[in-house]
Amino acid sequence: MIPLNLFESMIFMEKLMILKKQCGFTLIELLVVIAVITVLMGILLPTLSKARKQARSTVCRVNLKTVQLGHILYMQTNDGVTIPHPGAGKGAAGMLWVNELADNIEDVDEARYCPEAFRKGTMGHATSGCSAR
Repeated sequence: MIPLNLFESMIFMEKLMILKKQCGFTLIELLVVIAVITVLMGILLPTLSKARKQARSTVCRVNLKTVQLGHILYMQTNDGVTIPHPGAGKGAAGMLWVNELADNIEDVDEARYCPEAFRKGTMGHATSGCSAR
């Protein structure tokens, strides 16, 4: 559609200007959107952090329960005898409770560590740094 005279040409230009104005965002609109997103992130990030901490605490509790069930299974298998203390009649090297639980727990190394304890700077053992709430 090519304009034939000056009047049609002006109408054509006005239509183009209207289309150009409708096809984008102004700088103010973009800044407002960014500000709203920033405020929402400020509200959501503490909540997500709290949820991650609760998830780590849950992993600790599950790991403690797994170790406890491993001890119970060991006692049932060995007629009520608990895991002996390291070095109690097993030679100079002794034995670790972890090695004794290996038959009853699929992944002993994973079960005996607490991810929340690592965040607190402790050794990460399943019994340190985990709350039982």
